[in-house]
Amino acid sequence: MKFQKIAICLLVCCLSFTGQVWGALFAIPMTSDVSPEMAAGIVADYREAGDFHMSATTIFDYLISARPRSDYLYFLRLISLPLVAEEADAFETLCLDRSAEEYYSDVLRTSLSLAVFGNDDNSTRIEIIFLSPEELAVYKNAVDQKHKTGQPVANFLTPDLEGRLCGYAISRKVFLAGTRMSFSQFAKEKLYDK
Repeated sequence: MKFQKIAICLLVCCLSFTGQVWGALFAIPMTSDVSPEMAAGIVADYREAGDFHMSATTIFDYLISARPRSDYLYFLRLISLPLVAEEADAFETLCLDRSAEEYYSDVLRTSLSLAVFGNDDNSTRIEIIFLSPEELAVYKNAVDQKHKTGQPVANFLTPDLEGRLCGYAISRKVFLAGTRMSFSQFAKEKLYDK
């Protein structure tokens, strides 16, 4: 009897593991031809299955694939923001695991910045900042100059684009997860000396 229980337990574990591996191997790549509806449907399926890591990965992959801004915004409306806590944790890890070169390439390809910020109260917020063509040119020039000289650009906006010269672009920011920050909090924490 014990042997049967152990065998059943092992079988269930193997099936569960096989399902996860199968899902990871045959996940649909988020190329630019994947529609917002299709990507949102995949996210919904992962959420329904309780696999928040894969739903966060799908969201992340969709956001770093080149497509029109309207597709990004429509996709974000379809997936219902903010992200749930487990998704936010996985999404934060995915963002922070990107190398500087990957991040730079993503920004130039997509014209958006995926940003993870730590707040003064030790909370985290995750946002997307859509860049104007002018900001993208400033960002590209500053990063290129940094790579050529090995030194940061003296008057460069911050690497995560939070403190850009154009100021707080609330109309081009999308809150994904974490603790929301009002403009007055932002001004207190980021614009003025503490």
